[in-house]
Formats: sequence, structure tokens, C-alpha cells
Amino acid sequence: MTKEINGCRSLGRPLVNNPLHIAPTLGCFLRRIAINYARYGYYRWVLRVIPRGRDLTQIDTKLIQIYGVTLCRTTRMRQRRRGLAVVQYVRWGHTFILLATEGSHQQFDRLRSFDTRDTPIVISAYTLGVRSSKVMVEVRHRAWQAVTNRVHRQALCDRSMVEASIATLRFYRFPGVIRQMRDLVKAVNLRRRVAGLPLVEIRIESRWKSFIGKKRPMVMN
Repeated sequence: MTKEINGCRSLGRPLVNNPLHIAPTLGCFLRRIAINYARYGYYRWVLRVIPRGRDLTQIDTKLIQIYGVTLCRTTRMRQRRRGLAVVQYVRWGHTFILLATEGSHQQFDRLRSFDTRDTPIVISAYTLGVRSSKVMVEVRHRAWQAVTNRVHRQALCDRSMVEASIATLRFYRFPGVIRQMRDLVKAVNLRRRVAGLPLVEIRIESRWKSFIGKKRPMVMN
């Protein structure tokens, strides 16, 4: 049985022609890395881009075989008990990532890998890292700084204009992104309070309710 959850397909059992290794969107790609793997100890990572013109399905099959990627929970548990690293593979378009747990892995250990606890993954406008054992997805600093500068230039304008400017930001509503938006609203309202202007109030509908764990929209003021 196939179910659709937040734009990601969840299969009752792995199918060769419809693998869980392929993410249809950037948001789903980030979500699978964060929720399916990073929070379960898949801290080591290698990010690569497949050149245009290459057969993506063929590359999927090759990498899955080389790194022994499996969706079998029993097999993964046995590997970890033996001190071996478990490797997972996820691809979005021409971008793919290999994620590994602690332990030795003959093929993965040959690669130059990084650790999300020290070096966050940078994908498009987002960063994904682990802080104090918590997975955090945020808008990367440079992109968020540009947003902050633009909003602050409008901070003392009509309230509805400022609210629309923040509420319509086109970023996936991961908890880290919501925290960034909350901090931005607080900074804007601090300036408006000093200027004697009405405070802005932002109502945000989460597009990732199962990830964020909130049943109702968040109201920020």
C-alpha cells in the first residue's frame, strides 16, 4: 500500500521500480535526510552532483550495490552490532547524498566524508546539521541575511505590508526556519514598539505538520 505524506511517498515494502531512495522535491530530500536518517545516527555524509546526460537509474542501482544500501531493518541492526557502518542513499534530481552511521565500511571509508555534528550539509538555500543531538534545518546564513535586510527596510511601513512580506517567504517550514522567522518578527516588533507603531502578527500554516509536530498554525507577535 502506498501513502502520500507531506509530498513524500511511503511504501509498505520496498519496490525495485519505485524506491524510497528518490526524493521528488527539495523539501522531501531535506526531510528524508533529517527525519529518516540524521536523527537515527547517520551523521557522516558525502554530497555529490551527477553530470547531465548520465543515466540516473543506472547510477542509482550502481551506488546502492556498491555501498550495500538496504531498507531491511534486520540487516541494518546486524551490521551495527558488528561495528559496521550502515550506509543510505537518497537522490533529488541530479544531487545525491550518501549517509553513514558510525563504524567501518570498506567503500564509504575511501571517500572524503564530513560529519553533520561538525560540518552542516549545505543544499540550495538550506543547511542541515546536528546540534546537541538535535537535527536542525535552517535557511543558510547568506540567504537569510538578505531576507532580514529586506524586511528591516520595510519594518516601519504599514503593518499589513510587513506581515505579508514575512508570511509569504518561500521557505519550507522546518522548525529551524520557523525559529528564524520568529526571531525576525521579534526584531521587527522591537523597532515598531520604539516607534510607537502597531506590532505585526504573523500566522503561519506549517507545510510539514508531521515534522514540526503542531496541529495548529503558529501565531508570532
